[in-house]
Amino acid sequence: MIRPTPKNSAQDGGLRAVEIEGLAWLVNSPKVSAVMIEQRGYPLSFSCPDPRAFALHKLWLSRHCDRDAVIQSRDAKQARVVAELIGARLPHLRYDCDDLRALPLSLRQLTAELNASNETGEPNLTPNW
Repeated sequence: MIRPTPKNSAQDGGLRAVEIEGLAWLVNSPKVSAVMIEQRGYPLSFSCPDPRAFALHKLWLSRHCDRDAVIQSRDAKQARVVAELIGARLPHLRYDCDDLRALPLSLRQLTAELNASNETGEPNLTPNW
C-alpha cells in the first residue's frame, strides 16, 4: 500500500502506508478510464492515472539521489517503457497538451527526455529487469 506524503505526519495504529514523495501529483493527475470485461463476463470500470503523468513521475523519482541505486534504475526503465508504449500504442496522448499543465514544471520539463527516447527507432516494449 502506498500513499502521498501527508502534510501532518502523525499516524494512527494499524496498517502503515509507505510514503512516496510526489505521489500527490500522480494521484491528482488526469485519469484514463476504460470498461473491461472481468473473468465472469461482467463489465468493470477501470480508472488509473494518465500514463504520461506516470512516466514523468517515474523519471522524476529516478533522479532522486536519496533512493537506492537499483530502485532509481528501475524507475528510469519503467518511465522509458511506458513512454515507448505511449508512443507506439497511444500516440494521441501528447506531452504538450494542456491537460498536463497541473503537473509541476519540474515534471513537465522532463517531457523532452521522454520524447527523445520515443524517437530512437523501434520501441523496446519489454523491460530488462
